[in-house]
Amino acid sequence: MSIFSYHLVRLSFTSAFRIIFFPHLKKINGLVHHETMSAMILGSSIFSSSRIFNREIVFFAQWENEDYLNEFLKSNSIGKQIAKGWHIRLEYLRQWGKISGFQIPTLEKKLESEKPVVAVTLFWGIKWNW
Repeated sequence: MSIFSYHLVRLSFTSAFRIIFFPHLKKINGLVHHETMSAMILGSSIFSSSRIFNREIVFFAQWENEDYLNEFLKSNSIGKQIAKGWHIRLEYLRQWGKISGFQIPTLEKKLESEKPVVAVTLFWGIKWNW
């Protein structure tokens, strides 16, 4: 069963820039798809650097299974940097709209009201194809 992971990590300017614009994650075992972006500080001025690029990155990925995610965080050079931050492991529940790149299951799960839920909103204004 595939899982999703959502990571937040603050890096040096150089590392954050390199991971966002030149991630080189095409041949990672078990990685189905990923999106890497700069975290935005809500409420900050539209033209401030904290809103556009503040060294904190978001790494959202789908994995074939949890073992591949663990391997990535322990043995990959980018994974080791990402592992220094915070992350949550997620299971697919449902989707609204269309998402390219990810392999979204067709079977939706029933929401259990006693369990916490995380909603991830993906928006692509510019798509980088490296």
